[in-house]
Amino acid sequence: MKSNWNKYLILLVVLALLLACNSISAPIPKFNPDASNWNFSIRTVSNVPIAEIDQSTFWQPKPEYLQLSPDGKHIAFGAQEGDKKYIVVDGKKGKLYDYVTSPTFSSDSQHCTYAARIDKKYFVVLDGVEGKGFDDLGTPLFSPNSQRLAYAAKEADQWLIVVDGNESDKYDIVFDPVFSPDSLDVAYAVGLGKSQKMIVNDKALESFDFIGQDSTVFSPDSKRMAYMAVVGSKQFVVVDGIKGQEYEGVRQLMMFSPDSSQFGYVANRGKKQVLVVDGKEKRTADKILNIIYSPDSQKLVYVAEENGKQFIVIDGVDEPQYGGILEGTPIFSVDSKQMIYVAHDGNKMFTIMNSKQGKLYDGFNFLMFSPDQSRVVYRAQIGDKQLIVDNGQEGKPYDYIGEPVFTPDGKHLIYTGFMDNGLGYLVVDGIEVHQYEDIKAIINFRVYFETPTRFHYVVAKPSTSNIDSIDLIVEEITDK
Repeated sequence: MKSNWNKYLILLVVLALLLACNSISAPIPKFNPDASNWNFSIRTVSNVPIAEIDQSTFWQPKPEYLQLSPDGKHIAFGAQEGDKKYIVVDGKKGKLYDYVTSPTFSSDSQHCTYAARIDKKYFVVLDGVEGKGFDDLGTPLFSPNSQRLAYAAKEADQWLIVVDGNESDKYDIVFDPVFSPDSLDVAYAVGLGKSQKMIVNDKALESFDFIGQDSTVFSPDSKRMAYMAVVGSKQFVVVDGIKGQEYEGVRQLMMFSPDSSQFGYVANRGKKQVLVVDGKEKRTADKILNIIYSPDSQKLVYVAEENGKQFIVIDGVDEPQYGGILEGTPIFSVDSKQMIYVAHDGNKMFTIMNSKQGKLYDGFNFLMFSPDQSRVVYRAQIGDKQLIVDNGQEGKPYDYIGEPVFTPDGKHLIYTGFMDNGLGYLVVDGIEVHQYEDIKAIINFRVYFETPTRFHYVVAKPSTSNIDSIDLIVEEITDK
């Protein structure tokens, strides 16, 4: 769910940015709501330009070429000058290349990388510094702690892995590297001749006929690792270096529990699929579609399908069957005491929580619990309108609603709402507190908290006929 919706949000940003707008001043609220009955106060702390987008040079071959950093304070995008391309980071123009890939920020938002090409040589550019040239490149990957960078590279007819600037041995084939959650380990599969093997921190593991591409997973505590391998016509999972039972196929649906003590995956046997947990077969069904552990690792939940009907299984007990279960659900509350999922029968969708069915809607695309677990919120669809539902209470419908965000204490829910007539709103607990006119977009359509009371968001607005100003607006919310 997370991946599909991030791409969708970015696409909407790009489309909004390309709309023509008249020149306006800074985005000032154009209405005066009655705040006397609000149980909170909100004020604008600052409005600071952080970049500009020149529409005459703006280059956006794909939606992901416009990126906002994870903390929502930095922006990077593609631009062009004649037949040359470059990346702009926080308003700073990068070097001209024949081609550039989409930029990527590190998880701490302090670094930005992308791949570039001059003639027939490819380079990884990190924070504006160009690395060694290669004949081809994979996608650069930051470690979770943002301190390391790894990628696949090609020299002549062979491939290698570059980690922190250090090159591995050369092979006929390499798969993209994977970092452990603690960033200390890096693993990747390689092929030389007729066999493939996993490499972990430059140490080679057992060789097999094939290693499953993109199948490597680390446990949350970084102490365990699993991947899929093939010998002959049989597939199996290798966990902690130990080969598991052979099957006709293994789906790349593998997961460690949050406490790292359990491991589950889905295998194929004939026309059936088998759920395997810690080496033991738990369930056979027509399909096993998802595996989820509760945050406390005490519950194992999965989505199964039998005779065209889908249902949730909790600790081996089947829930009622439906036409389908929404991908990405169920989800748990942080304390693992509550669980919610979305099902559908026919053209209507609805939530199921504590065995109770919610109201019918035309669609859902976001669900979450509040930090204090007292509220469940989702974004629902009625016709072509979207609305936020907060503990069953429906908010105002909009043409598009950004991702809702709770204040850290869970008292207030904040989101952005947009209308096709160009009006945008900042909404707190269902109340429109700011209205913006002629604003092109709130980038990523969400807000980011800096402290328990201060949050910010990034807007794109026209300042001249061809120049869009990218502004960072900081707001403060306090209880009355």
